[in-house]
Amino acid sequence: MADCATWWLDHTGETYMYVAATKQKDPRLQGNAVTKLVDGATEWGELLGLPQAGKLMSEHVALVKHVTDLAFAGEAGSVDPYVEALLENVRQQADLYEKTIPGFPRADFEKLFTTHVTSTGGYILALASRDMPDFQKNYNNMVQNRNQLAKFWGRICLILKK
Repeated sequence: MADCATWWLDHTGETYMYVAATKQKDPRLQGNAVTKLVDGATEWGELLGLPQAGKLMSEHVALVKHVTDLAFAGEAGSVDPYVEALLENVRQQADLYEKTIPGFPRADFEKLFTTHVTSTGGYILALASRDMPDFQKNYNNMVQNRNQLAKFWGRICLILKK
């Protein structure tokens, strides 16, 4: 089992693997990535000791999958409801963590996780439309944000284990 910090590295890596497999139209690799993402969502709930966190992360994964599938099917104009649902999922996760983790820094989390959602969506849409400069910008933002999320959750989980 990963720790909370390395979980984020794995999550963003597997998300990228799903995006790349979808771009390549490789159902075997897509299936492998989805399995790892779904298993990872369950693991997230276990790491935090909050099964509801795993369920919310599963919803996050499913929504990102929908955005990816639509973008690479040439239906990027249809992603708006999924993006709105992703942002609502950020709020739901923030609500859960604020209620269950004493002193949870909600504003910091919302900023980090909203940036994660928008950067990930941005690189997916840019890659699907073959806008490589925009892909690179959003992918680099996602990597920087991933590192910040890993540090954030690494600290939170250390506090939870005390």
